[in-house]
Amino acid sequence: MSDAIFYAVGVGPGDPELLTVRAVRILGGCDVLCFPETETGGGARHLAYDAVRGAVSLRGKETLFFPVPMTRKREQARAVYEQIAARCAEFLRQGRSVAFVSLGDVSLYATAAHIAERVRAAGFETRFVAGVHAFSAAACTAAVSLCARDEGAAIIPADAYFVAGKLEPALRADGTKILMKAARHLRDILELIDGCGLLADTVLVQRASLAGQRVISGEDLRSAGDEVFADAYLSVVIVGGKR
Repeated sequence: MSDAIFYAVGVGPGDPELLTVRAVRILGGCDVLCFPETETGGGARHLAYDAVRGAVSLRGKETLFFPVPMTRKREQARAVYEQIAARCAEFLRQGRSVAFVSLGDVSLYATAAHIAERVRAAGFETRFVAGVHAFSAAACTAAVSLCARDEGAAIIPADAYFVAGKLEPALRADGTKILMKAARHLRDILELIDGCGLLADTVLVQRASLAGQRVISGEDLRSAGDEVFADAYLSVVIVGGKR
């Protein structure tokens, strides 16, 4: 691609087979590919890179890795986004196309969307490329129907809601609850779900579509081992879906 366009590209939950055809085409045509590098206690992760290299030839492309802190400190996160956006803008000024990759879909909890906002403000064209949502992959992995006709589903940032005391009323509301961003307080969140009498209708999916994939549901969640909570970064909890 010769046009200086910034693409925010969702690459799904991590399985190369779950990249969309459009994502593969866009990534295959971009000059520069940018990947997040996250640190979560188990060493640096390159999950988005692993997904892409399993589906797209990286020969002849410039590939960059940007450390993205897993922090709730907004000023620190904003500073990182500004730095990444500035680097991307340098390539765009050279007339090169740039893609920043995020796991899942770039419309939901995605670093790529924050970068795109800043690149757009700098005067460059930006485009979003849809990916498979992590919660969709998790639900399909567990063979869960999230909602049927006339039913609702809510996506909840579980850690933040738990800390703010908002999770219990959210759990008691109508419809299916999809809990994401639950890693920090996963054990406490499951105990709260149990206390609300909802454990029988709950399923936990970790590392959906990846090696080490784990599905635990219902009463089995009470006896979940320490390994479930030790590295819970890629966890989705579904409360109220139908199996």
